[in-house]
Amino acid sequence: MIQDKHNNTKYPGTLTFYLRTMEYKRKRWNNKISRIAPLDVEITAYEPESDEISYVPLNICLSTEDLIRIVQNYCTTIIDITLVRLPSSDIFKIEKH
Repeated sequence: MIQDKHNNTKYPGTLTFYLRTMEYKRKRWNNKISRIAPLDVEITAYEPESDEISYVPLNICLSTEDLIRIVQNYCTTIIDITLVRLPSSDIFKIEKH
C-alpha cells in the first residue's frame, strides 16, 4: 500500500508515507484497508550525539478494525509519536565532595 515515502530534511526524524488505500478493480472502487492483516508496529530510536541517552521503543499491535478507524480514505492521517527518553545514571549523578 505504500506508494511513496518522504524523509523530511528540515525536521529529521519526521517521515511521511503516502498510502494507496483504494483500488479500482472490475469497474468499482475497493477499500484495500479492509484486507490488511493485523499489524505490529515497532519504532526504535537512538541519540547520535550522545551515548548517555536511550529511548524506550514503541511496540503496538493494530487490528484490521484499528486500521480502518485510524486511516480513512481520501483523508490525511497524522500520527505523532513521542518516544520516552531514558538518560543514563551519569546524566543526573549527584556526588558529595
